[in-house]
Amino acid sequence: FINSFLKEISINSSIEKNIEFKNSIKIDKDKISHVLWNIIKNADEAMQGKDKNSIIIDIYLQGNRVITKISDFGAGIPEEIQEKLFKPGRSFGKKTGKGFGLFGVKRIIEAHGGEIYFRSKMGEGTIFFIELPIIKEL
Repeated sequence: FINSFLKEISINSSIEKNIEFKNSIKIDKDKISHVLWNIIKNADEAMQGKDKNSIIIDIYLQGNRVITKISDFGAGIPEEIQEKLFKPGRSFGKKTGKGFGLFGVKRIIEAHGGEIYFRSKMGEGTIFFIELPIIKEL
């Protein structure tokens, strides 16, 4: 899924991927594509004009959850914005942003029984973590 998705996305940054988890999990591919597109597009925009414009995607198993970690080397997210990032109608750093991208992303991940969070440091970049449960068929 991730390899097909990455072939279709058009961004300026290079993408490195480290995929340790190679099994499958139950997801709505269209909705998870929307999640990945939003986070990767934001990461790409955050690195415009930077010397290092690489996005790193790591996918691995941790307990009974699949972790997708998306790292960029952009400007980082200011602390005063971090707690508001997933709130509806909040756009930061985009002139045309409506503030519903990450709000929608969070709702999709939560509807999959997962969670999304991030770490960011000014001047160093941001790492988004998406945790999705492994749902076994009965």
